[in-house]
Amino acid sequence: MKICYFTATGNCLYVAKRIGGELLSIPQLMRSGELEISDDVVGIISPIYAGEMPGMVRDFIGKIKICADYVFYIYTYGMSESVARPNAIAACQKAELKLDYINAVKMVDNYLPGFEAQDQIDTAGKKDIEGQLDRVCLDIAERKKNVTGIGVLQKIGMNQYPEESRMKSNINEDLVASIIEITGLKQKEAEIRILYYTYAVMCSQVYLEKFRGVLYTPNQSDARTRIPFVADEQTFLRLSAYGEKIAKLEKIDHQVTNVLGYDYEDICNNVPHDFKIIPKQPFDDVNEELVLKNDEEEIRIHCPLYLQKLSIQIF
Repeated sequence: MKICYFTATGNCLYVAKRIGGELLSIPQLMRSGELEISDDVVGIISPIYAGEMPGMVRDFIGKIKICADYVFYIYTYGMSESVARPNAIAACQKAELKLDYINAVKMVDNYLPGFEAQDQIDTAGKKDIEGQLDRVCLDIAERKKNVTGIGVLQKIGMNQYPEESRMKSNINEDLVASIIEITGLKQKEAEIRILYYTYAVMCSQVYLEKFRGVLYTPNQSDARTRIPFVADEQTFLRLSAYGEKIAKLEKIDHQVTNVLGYDYEDICNNVPHDFKIIPKQPFDDVNEELVLKNDEEEIRIHCPLYLQKLSIQIF
């Protein structure tokens, strides 16, 4: 196994050493011109800055020729990974580099203008860095594959600002002007509300069922999807608020409200270490319980019927 890494402060070098294999510095590879790598497994490790790979890493991916049975990319971040995953997948697709596995490791944030170094060190234990690395190492050892296409919602996040100019929004100017007129919001906030409104619509079961083949076409991610916008201020803001809540659920560090009062640790303690569930777990409608079974035993978890009817769609 060969690991190509880019590190500035040591985070990614630490990750590379934990994964193991022959370590290759990306800056040194770029300077030497040695841009052909062959092995059974090849990995790339780098930090992400505001959801983007460093420029040198992006250039490296565009030039490197990799011959391997399994290729993975691990990126590190300190606060938010933003749209790093779809951006990385898109960069590899553009470079015609077949990626099998991608994952993130939340590390000590070393952006010193924004964080106190000692505070980051003191709170590093809360990030469970070693636990994250154990899971990544296990996935790689088992040759796990998790790279899929880039969904429409991810494209929305990626395309709010075009690659050539990160300071100018590419949301339709007439649409932004209409929303400003309806709501009285400032331009930047209007653009953000439009983004979250779009999340809400794209997660709506009604939209996906009623307008299938009319406003959007499934399994054609390159086809332009059309979003209906309401002219009523309160309806627009309410849908935008729903979209924001849904979008935040995708954040790895988002804390959700435990509405049902589940004792997660108690549930985990009642699951045997080697318990593996069988496909198509039954639901006990009478007792409102999810029944997890294997060949020898079963575990019952209370789950109200109204949750069974909750449907958040995604295109």
